[in-house]
Amino acid sequence: MRLNTVGIVAMLFLVIGDPARSERQSAQIATILKQYDSIRPQDRDLMVFKLDWEATLKSAVARARKERRPVLLIVVRNSNGDIRQGHC
Repeated sequence: MRLNTVGIVAMLFLVIGDPARSERQSAQIATILKQYDSIRPQDRDLMVFKLDWEATLKSAVARARKERRPVLLIVVRNSNGDIRQGHC
């Protein structure tokens, strides 16, 4: 099979891809990442998840006594709530 110039260019285009398409995709990715960064909670907003939680009230009370600190009790009443994983 003999290829002409158009055939060769078409094959290269299929193999290599459209450089303009790649630039458009890069621009789209940059836009999406910028939007994500604008709505992502900042570290100061996620501080509650950095607390050193106790798994049970009993262990929390024992630790509070030992450290002379209060206990913060959060009650999650739904079946799939887990504040330590950020789901409530």
